Amino acid sequence: MKYFFLFVVSIFVVFVVSFQGISAQTFRGKVTDKLSNESLIGATVSLRNTKFGAKAGLDGRFRITGIPNGTYTVVVRYIGYQTIEQSIIISPTSDSARVNFAMLPSQLKRDQVVVEGRKNLSTEASARTSVQNSPTVLNIVSAKTIEVSPDIQVAQVIQRVSGVSIERNQNGDGQYAIVRGMDKRYNYTLINGVKIPSPDNSNRYIPLDIFPAELLDRLEVTKALTPDMEGDAIGGVVNLVMKNAPEYFLFKANASTGANLQYFGPNSRKFQEFNTSVQSHLSPNQINPPAPDGTRYQATMADFPLEASKFSPVTPMPNLLAGFTIGNRFGEQKEFGAILATSYQSQFLGTTSHLFTTDVNRENNSTAFNSVLGREFSVHQIRSGLHSKLDYEFSPLNKISLYNAYVRLVDQQSRFITDTNLARNRVGSGEGTVAIEYRSRQQIQNIYNGTLQGIHLLQENLKFDWSTVYSIATNNDPDMATLQLTTESKLDSNGNHRDLPIFYDQDYLRRWTSNSDRDIASYANLLYTTGDEEMSIDYKIGGMVRLKARENIFDRYLIRPNPSNQEYTGDLTQTTFRIFNPAGSNRNALNYTIDENVFAGYAQSKIQFGNYQILAGVRFEHTALSWITESDASIPGATGDRSYSDLLPSLHFKYMPTKQINWRANYFRSISRPGFFEVIPYNIFEEDYRQQGNPNLNRVTADNVDIRFEFFPEALDQILLGVFYKRIQDPIERALQVQGTSIAMTTQNFGVATNYGIEADFTKYINKFGIRANYTYTNSSITTDKSIRYRVTEADVVKFNIDTTVIKVGSLSERIESQTRPLQGQSAHIGNISLLYKDIEAGWDIQLSGILTGERLAIISPFKDNDEWERTTLQVDISIEKELSDIGLTFFFKARNLLDTPLEHFIKQPSTNLIGNPPLQDNPDRILVRRDLYNRTVQLGLRYTL
Repeated sequence: MKYFFLFVVSIFVVFVVSFQGISAQTFRGKVTDKLSNESLIGATVSLRNTKFGAKAGLDGRFRITGIPNGTYTVVVRYIGYQTIEQSIIISPTSDSARVNFAMLPSQLKRDQVVVEGRKNLSTEASARTSVQNSPTVLNIVSAKTIEVSPDIQVAQVIQRVSGVSIERNQNGDGQYAIVRGMDKRYNYTLINGVKIPSPDNSNRYIPLDIFPAELLDRLEVTKALTPDMEGDAIGGVVNLVMKNAPEYFLFKANASTGANLQYFGPNSRKFQEFNTSVQSHLSPNQINPPAPDGTRYQATMADFPLEASKFSPVTPMPNLLAGFTIGNRFGEQKEFGAILATSYQSQFLGTTSHLFTTDVNRENNSTAFNSVLGREFSVHQIRSGLHSKLDYEFSPLNKISLYNAYVRLVDQQSRFITDTNLARNRVGSGEGTVAIEYRSRQQIQNIYNGTLQGIHLLQENLKFDWSTVYSIATNNDPDMATLQLTTESKLDSNGNHRDLPIFYDQDYLRRWTSNSDRDIASYANLLYTTGDEEMSIDYKIGGMVRLKARENIFDRYLIRPNPSNQEYTGDLTQTTFRIFNPAGSNRNALNYTIDENVFAGYAQSKIQFGNYQILAGVRFEHTALSWITESDASIPGATGDRSYSDLLPSLHFKYMPTKQINWRANYFRSISRPGFFEVIPYNIFEEDYRQQGNPNLNRVTADNVDIRFEFFPEALDQILLGVFYKRIQDPIERALQVQGTSIAMTTQNFGVATNYGIEADFTKYINKFGIRANYTYTNSSITTDKSIRYRVTEADVVKFNIDTTVIKVGSLSERIESQTRPLQGQSAHIGNISLLYKDIEAGWDIQLSGILTGERLAIISPFKDNDEWERTTLQVDISIEKELSDIGLTFFFKARNLLDTPLEHFIKQPSTNLIGNPPLQDNPDRILVRRDLYNRTVQLGLRYTL
């Protein structure tokens, strides 16, 4: 790997050296948009009837060298802009050697002052302008930035935004956003400014890996809410702005292939494939509903195809990725626009993992290992998306739009586990019990959003806009089959392992779960503008209604060998089974329906005078929630309803001493609603404690403060420096609760938490070179109850008022203590850096990126001092593009996770006291409990743009 980095560094050195030569006669300058002062990257500057010419670089600057003395006509061209022609004189003493050109859009006349044009949101210049002009704290990643990055899905893109880290899925891919150290539950996601439902089976948050990145015009992250935004975000809001109809005909297509290197090359392994076609997408109970008298269907073995647990080791097909975009505007005034974009991604991914299961039954919560699980995941991931937009402009300020977006993610996953039970092994002998598990699983997630929007100028200073939305998200996880086996590890007289028979162990599980989440919503906003040259005031009022209906289905069957001591031969058809619960999961609380209606209204005003801008207002939201489960009616919370109202004020101050500088100060109050699954009164036994829902769970409220300095020196350069503080009331965390003589793990509200930090974001371009970097420091604190096990002493009897008739002195007992820790998922340090090289004339575009995610709390243990922490990670990616010709053909190469950085979890206890010499324990101060390796993924392809 060090040779690779030497090679990359050498590339940059060569580029620097190669382009330092400067002729004695040089013509230079800068090309910008006359109206916005944005740099026009790639604008061509040529001297008529000569070979001399150049293209504007990343900062809008150009340079033409080696020009003989003389008089020339300069021609400046850029698509969508009026051509400029100007005469210059080139000589050692001429002032014409440096000229800046300001271009007008082609649809405008030179004497026009007011522009009613359509914005191109996909460019870096547009993104920077939006950040600068926004009334609130905003970060944007443009479509152009996404295109030349190594990223192919939205969760990969968002991790490059300042203050944002990601939670990864089992494949190592990014999945959920953590904004400013706030867990995924504290953020929400929009498509084109409209909130969408989640396919997650338990929660509200959206898995961002479902969205192909190439469907976006831009990705926006808002960190301070205004009254016209929905109020249930404490961390931030992710807005996916989908592609818009272009001003001119556009056709863009791409196709690429590649592989995850764990299946190809040295030390490769096989992909474990299973037949997904035998899986029924409906459970036996769904196919055969109860009879009129309530009698439930009794499943037989014919309902459970055994081929679902038959695996074939294969070398997978190469990854295949493709997509295209086509769009244009039509009519004399280009009043009608249409665009269609689609994406398809088929990838074979996987994980090689060690998982150490722990036991905390010893004194003082010291950790001991029960077993070491060797795990292999083989995943075929199929991601697809389709986006279309139609819009019609009756006039420049009266138009309607129809958006449709559909995305789908299919995960076909096999999991093999070998579990060496250390507790039952003779330590160090190489002999003992070994558990084996084979699991097949297919998960299918879909999101559809249809939005009809209108913008209408009712009077010269009165504008009305509205949206009507239908969205549905579904998740289907059908017929997950888990086969549990056991064998013994024995040594022969020569010390070699002997193959012993494998037997069935415990149950053969078949489980179905699915859910749907449907939203019907309407939005309306009215904007009145008044004022004069010295002061302008915008008054805005609006409201929304959302009607949500959610359904969850859970059905599980326990299948057991009959008799139980049968040998596993690899052929399940040779085994006799019996179904322990042929009626499935009868009367389970995880079968439920939820209705949630949200009604909101707001009023705000924005005042601008001189160099100052103030936006102030208040939002009112009323939430009405009700649920019905299949639980026995006698169980508290089997059915229930909750309603609450919130008043959410906000104040946003902006000071603009120059055109290049902003000072911002923001305050807003926001909420976070509990997850649907969390308020359902489920009761299951897992790990060491019973797991319970909490129908009495309250929503979270927070007061948020932001201060940010912004400097936009020129072109695409920017410096953003900010601080933030959050005071969070009733934060939701998982923790222990004493219930009589027992203890249960449940979701609870906990007093007050705080979260504060600093953010720095820096972008600088110098002709062909650029650097983008950001850093965030975050510190949070929350106090929750934990369990501690200890040997009872006489002093403990007095200190804790122990009843010695129940708990004897010298016995092992348990008590609850509080412990202060950071919020789950919060890293103290997050950093990103991207080194960029762009030679427009030669057609090269190179980006080398690194992402640092500091140590963070990953899993909260019910035991004190036994939380699992995620080790600091550094991910390095690269993207290289080369334009092959003038016909719009580009070759690209992308590689992710170049360092093959592992995901590691550890407990902050000394590893020197562990028994049995478990593997991978190379740090005496930490106990490694999980290590996942994902390997590198490479991609080669072509892109065509017309």
